[in-house]
Amino acid sequence: MARCLISASLLLVGLSAGCNDQPFRPSSDGDLRLRIAGGNNQAGLPGQILPLPLIVRVLDQQHLPVPDIAVEWSTEAGTVTPASATTDAKGEVHAGWTMGKLAGPAHLDAAISAGVTVRFIADARPASSGGWGILNDVMTLLRIPTYDGSSQVVHPDFVATPHGVMAQDRHLAITPYPAGNASFENPSVFASSDALGWQLEPGTPNPIVRPGAGYLSDPDIVFVPESHDLWLYYREVVNGNIIHLIRSTDGVHWGSPRQVLSAPNHRIISPSVVHRGPGDWWMWSVDGGTAGCSGSSTGVRL
Repeated sequence: MARCLISASLLLVGLSAGCNDQPFRPSSDGDLRLRIAGGNNQAGLPGQILPLPLIVRVLDQQHLPVPDIAVEWSTEAGTVTPASATTDAKGEVHAGWTMGKLAGPAHLDAAISAGVTVRFIADARPASSGGWGILNDVMTLLRIPTYDGSSQVVHPDFVATPHGVMAQDRHLAITPYPAGNASFENPSVFASSDALGWQLEPGTPNPIVRPGAGYLSDPDIVFVPESHDLWLYYREVVNGNIIHLIRSTDGVHWGSPRQVLSAPNHRIISPSVVHRGPGDWWMWSVDGGTAGCSGSSTGVRL
C-alpha cells in the first residue's frame, strides 16, 4: 500500500492595526467593510452540506473587527444555516451551506444593511462526474510542525467543529513518516482557524500518544455532536493489529486509550470512521491479508 509524503513551506502573513485615542463608532453601514474570511470556492455533492463553513468578517475603517453587526444570508441554491446571525468578538459570522439538488455552479450572498454584500461561489458536482472542478484548481502546500521536525506526514484526517465549541474550529490528525521510518509514526493533532496554517495548540502533547511496543499508525478523527468531543482512532501494530480510541473535550487534553477492535496482523489497516447520528457508527478498513503491504491484493471491510 503506497504512502504519500507531504512536505512543504509555510507562508506567514503579518497583520497590523493602528491605534486611536477613541474607539471607532460607525455612523452608518457605509463606514463598515464586509469581507470573505473563509469557505469560498468549494465543491460538494448536490443536496449535501459543503465541507467547510462559510465565514464573513465585518471591519471598520481602521480594518478592526466590529462585533454585534447583523449579517443576512440568501441563496436560491440550497439552504444556509443559520440564515442570519450577529458578528462575534472577532467580527465574524459562520454558516453552513447545504447545496441545492441541481448540479452546477451556485452562489450565495452575505449582506449587512445598506446594501453591503459579498458573494460566495460553489460548485455542486455529482459523485459520478469524475471531477471536482474548483477544488482541483488551487493547491496549497502545508508545513505541519511535526515533533520530529521533518514535516513529512501520512494519513491526514480533517474534522471541522461548530463555531465556539472549541478554541479552534478545525483539527487535523496526522502521523509523521520521515523517510519512511515507522518508528516516528505516532498520532499527532494540530489546530487551525482557516484550514491553511496548522499549529500545535498550547498545552497539546506532540504526539498525542506513543507506543508501549511495536509502532502506531493510521489516525482517524471524528467530532461527536452529542457529547461535544473529539474521538481519535488509531492502529497499534504489535503481534497483531489493535484499534484504539482516545477522546478529548477541547482538542488539547486527551484521556487514556481504550481498545475497541483487534485482528491478526495486516487485517485492519487505515481505519476510517463515520458517525452518522446517535448510535449510528461505521468503520471501513483495509484487509491486507497475511502479506500486508507486500501482498498482491487487498480488500476493504466494513
